[in-house]
Amino acid sequence: MRKYWNISSTFNFRYTLNGPTAAVNVGYVENEIIINPNEEEREHSKLKLTVAGTEDKITMIEAGADEIPNDIMLEAIEKAHIEIKNYANLFRKLKLKLEKQNLNINLFQ
Repeated sequence: MRKYWNISSTFNFRYTLNGPTAAVNVGYVENEIIINPNEEEREHSKLKLTVAGTEDKITMIEAGADEIPNDIMLEAIEKAHIEIKNYANLFRKLKLKLEKQNLNINLFQ
C-alpha cells in the first residue's frame, strides 16, 4: 500500500487533546477510491474529500464531488477513517518511543 505523508497530526506531549488526530485526502479515479492521491490523480478525481479524526471518531469532513453515489461516498469516508486510525496508532507509538528517550520537543514557540 502506498502512503504519502500528506497528514496532519495534533499531539503534544504535555497537552494530548485526548490522543492524536490525523487527516487524509481521498480521491475517486477510474472507479477506485484512493487515499492521499497524488497531483495527477487529484486532477482526474471525481471526488475531493478531506476527512479528519481520531482513533475513535471522525471530527471533520469536507467534500466536493461530481455526482458520487452515496455508497461510494460512505465507503470513501470509512476507508479514510481506517487510514486515520493507522496514522493515530503510528503517532501513539512514536510518542511512546520519544517519551522513553526523554526528549523534550516544543512544537510551538
